[in-house]
Amino acid sequence: MKWRSRLFFVLLLLILLFAPGRAHAYIDPGTGSLLWQLLFAAGVGSVFYLRKTFSWLRKLRPRRKVNASHHAAGTATLKFGKEASESRSLNPNDH
Repeated sequence: MKWRSRLFFVLLLLILLFAPGRAHAYIDPGTGSLLWQLLFAAGVGSVFYLRKTFSWLRKLRPRRKVNASHHAAGTATLKFGKEASESRSLNPNDH
């Protein structure tokens, strides 16, 4: 009995969706341009918001120092803390 009632509702829905009918609605051209303007403004605003969020997250992350001699050769060696300050004082090209 359940499958008959489900089948009835599915068929009723299909008939209502595909049956032609008169639409007594009107959307003026200004509404369409307003919707496009809204979508564009939301897109541009979200780009600026995401850029600000990513820059804030980047500030929270600790910075890593790259050794200049390895950088010139195409390989990067990351040094932290005391090692980074010692390698900077040994290499005059860093300044």
